[in-house]
Amino acid sequence: MRIFALETDIMRLKDEFICPGEREIMTLRYHPCLFGIRTIGYSFLLIPIIAIAVFLTRVDVPIPWVVMGAVLVSGYAVVLKTLRAFIDWRYDLIIITSDKVIIVNQSSIFHREIRQMHLENFASVTARTQYLNLFPFGKLCFDLKEGVGRSICLNYVPRADFVASRIAECVQCMERQIMPPY
Repeated sequence: MRIFALETDIMRLKDEFICPGEREIMTLRYHPCLFGIRTIGYSFLLIPIIAIAVFLTRVDVPIPWVVMGAVLVSGYAVVLKTLRAFIDWRYDLIIITSDKVIIVNQSSIFHREIRQMHLENFASVTARTQYLNLFPFGKLCFDLKEGVGRSICLNYVPRADFVASRIAECVQCMERQIMPPY
């Protein structure tokens, strides 16, 4: 289903970007900790909202006004930002094919960015640990032969070391002009 710029059907999204003769190697989403950490951060915004609401009731501001104001402010500060974080986590994808890596960044229902990087432009692929390697995710970094001049790093990639090795194998197969075995 498509809602403005948000495409919820992953198969339809893949059909748009995978060319005939190109094989899908893997599709992955970011780790759920991406959503969890953002949600915890946004929930801390409730503390000052509650403190201000309590202060306003102590200085004789009518309680219905305080409640209405607290609900409106917390609705914007917490609920909408949490919904946006959910969309950003749930519908962001990394699609690895035999010819390219496609990064889908869906930051809201109104904004989607799709970056396609051909494997022939990759200079190196590295995986880095995050949070002392306590969780099964890490950073996936691409160094391109041309272009941005700095590494493109993706955080919260599940099993980043395995994904980096798969991409490196695909780059090697492309340089040898053979199809990856998987």
